[in-house]
Amino acid sequence: MESKNSNELLFTTLSTLYAHTSTIRFASVQPSNHLFDLTTQINADFTSVSAIDNVTNTSSDGIDTEKKYDEYIEYIVAFFIQQKGLYLLTPLGLFGSIASLVTLSRMKLFFTSAMYMAALAIVDGISLVIKLTFVEIKRSQISIGGTACALFYYNGTWTQQYSNWILVAMTFERFIAIRFPLKVSKFCTKRNTFAVLLIILFTIMILNCHFLWTFHEVPHPLFKYECMPRPEYETFLAKKWYWIDGVSYAMLPCLLLLICNGCIIHKIRASTGKQLDLTNNMHINAGDKNKQQKQVTIMLLSLSIVFTILTLPNCIFFIVKDEIQINSNYKVARFYLIYNVIYFLSDINQSINFYLYCVAGRKFRQKFIEVFTCKENRRHHLSRLYVANDMGRRTSSPVSTCAGTGVTRASSSPASDHPSIKF
Repeated sequence: MESKNSNELLFTTLSTLYAHTSTIRFASVQPSNHLFDLTTQINADFTSVSAIDNVTNTSSDGIDTEKKYDEYIEYIVAFFIQQKGLYLLTPLGLFGSIASLVTLSRMKLFFTSAMYMAALAIVDGISLVIKLTFVEIKRSQISIGGTACALFYYNGTWTQQYSNWILVAMTFERFIAIRFPLKVSKFCTKRNTFAVLLIILFTIMILNCHFLWTFHEVPHPLFKYECMPRPEYETFLAKKWYWIDGVSYAMLPCLLLLICNGCIIHKIRASTGKQLDLTNNMHINAGDKNKQQKQVTIMLLSLSIVFTILTLPNCIFFIVKDEIQINSNYKVARFYLIYNVIYFLSDINQSINFYLYCVAGRKFRQKFIEVFTCKENRRHHLSRLYVANDMGRRTSSPVSTCAGTGVTRASSSPASDHPSIKF
């Protein structure tokens, strides 16, 4: 009887978690709640669940017919990902964000795309810090209060969504630049880029502001404290927010990126080079700008393609989640693995942008190497020394007056250290 109650409690927890994967956004689709759901319920040390016994199927004579869930390789792999994944990705992501900002600030041609890249680096870094902080708090089983609980959910969710929409905006801008090359200077300005970033930011923050009053902290039988939806908002979160969040976080960005990237690739392949000739006639330094624009396009395409590959599993899982049955130990372990792998892939999105810039962007890679190996400083120092020496030679050269003009000039003869100057 006691074992039966333990099993019922575990499956009740799984069912609650499952419902809240839709309630909390669809914790099973969006990494924005990777830490906000299974990580704090099932994952929040799944070892805690061992306190209630493993779910086991027994025959009528009381002999176990199935292994415990934590004996399956699926569970072992998932547990490793859950325990170590974020600790591996966060340092890589933070280094990449800082390196991106420093490198972009030293680029000579600061295109509007660089503004998007800088914003992406900042938001990704903030999101990773929020995730890791929340995981540490929950792992320590510290009560943070209802307000802090709501703020973690709010900030964790909007930063995840904002990061994806920055990439969409950057891709759309690149499409405009390729589709309408002669109107780039009109539409793709720094002022317009800043306005787009602000509009997207405020829209997403308003969209997610309900977290500030729909979530609170409550005692939990397994995890001591847990951030959970308030009872009066559970229907809204499960029936409406589930789809709103799923579409705004993963589905719509993926769809728009696929469309824009398809149009970009088609336009590049169909181009005949006439646009380059027009641009070269309009700008003296168009050659350098065109090369830089090409590098930006390559970087953006690589970024978008990788994002789509890593996010599509989230979208698929969101759609088929309700069809997954969790009614045995093996299925518990399998679900645990699927969940952690999907969110680990999504977390990778926020950690690898800098490394994609380096791989796909030759100019970016060269500038990064120059900055972080101090080659840039040495080159500037040598350049200043050369200018100073050149100025010194000019000022120390003997001067004479051009005949009939009264204008002095340097004399090639070193005979006189104090030449006479005619007036």
